[in-house]
Amino acid sequence: MEESIFKDAPKFISQRFAAINSYVWNIFFPGSTLNKHLRKLETQKQRDEELKRLKSIINEASIAVLIFFLKKFFNEGTEAAIKAVDTFSEFGVEGFQIGNKYFSDRNENVLAGQKLAEALMETIEDEDLIVLINDSKYANQIIDRYSKFITQK
Repeated sequence: MEESIFKDAPKFISQRFAAINSYVWNIFFPGSTLNKHLRKLETQKQRDEELKRLKSIINEASIAVLIFFLKKFFNEGTEAAIKAVDTFSEFGVEGFQIGNKYFSDRNENVLAGQKLAEALMETIEDEDLIVLINDSKYANQIIDRYSKFITQK
């Protein structure tokens, strides 16, 4: 199962994935509609195969949504840091420090989120998925792409 890739991830990431995965399942199969969908199949073997197919699709969609949100979170962090250093600069303050990190101009601390977002996207090998994540403004746009695979059977 795809969730095993998160076994060594920070807790907040594995928790976010679990929440997103649950959300995506509920979009495709609200309430008890999954059971109704599976009961339409004649044999237990067909039901098991269909459930396996659905899990694979929904897990992939959930990972894509998680990446979308992480990318957005990282980029918004950079935007906030840029606005903060620019505001301080307007008042004649060259930078500020949070913990052991010093933020000024467009230094590496200010741009850290953007760099993380870029590194995250570089891990994706599927060009179509990269385009989908980059071109989406909302998570539902990603989920909509996967709906055709859910109903394909």
